[in-house]
Amino acid sequence: MSVPPGPSSLAIMQSALARKFKQAFANVGSFLAADLLVLVLCATVLAWLGVEGDSPFLKGAASAFLIFYGIRLFFKKVNSQSSGRNFFLTFLNPGIWMANLALVALASTTTWAQFAAYAAGIQVGACLWYGLLIFVLPRAGEWAQIFVKRVAPALLVVMGLYLFVS
Repeated sequence: MSVPPGPSSLAIMQSALARKFKQAFANVGSFLAADLLVLVLCATVLAWLGVEGDSPFLKGAASAFLIFYGIRLFFKKVNSQSSGRNFFLTFLNPGIWMANLALVALASTTTWAQFAAYAAGIQVGACLWYGLLIFVLPRAGEWAQIFVKRVAPALLVVMGLYLFVS
């Protein structure tokens, strides 16, 4: 869970490849802030309502989101996006909600201190991963550009299709 694939990762990679390092780190911050907000909402409101991460509605919404976004990126000119837009993109991503609901389900088998340590570890892992991406991608060469422009959007579509059939 510390290396989340998806639209936010692509936004961070796009900023890094464009050598917009401040924007890339701002995108990391907005992703983490949205992820923490979703986690808090899942642990409080949705847990209280009894919503589960494997609901067919969430799976269908996440599948459609990934397929639509992957196709959109494949045919759209790739340019980096603002951290504010990245926050809302993360917040509205049903996959983030599913992952956090699964994490909240883990909390029922642990103490709150263990759960908080686990959630903090995920956030720190994501920071380290994205920091590494921001450092390495601009030095990677042409293959990184091709990956972000063509392969990553196709992978989003594949992930969406897999989620749909599973």
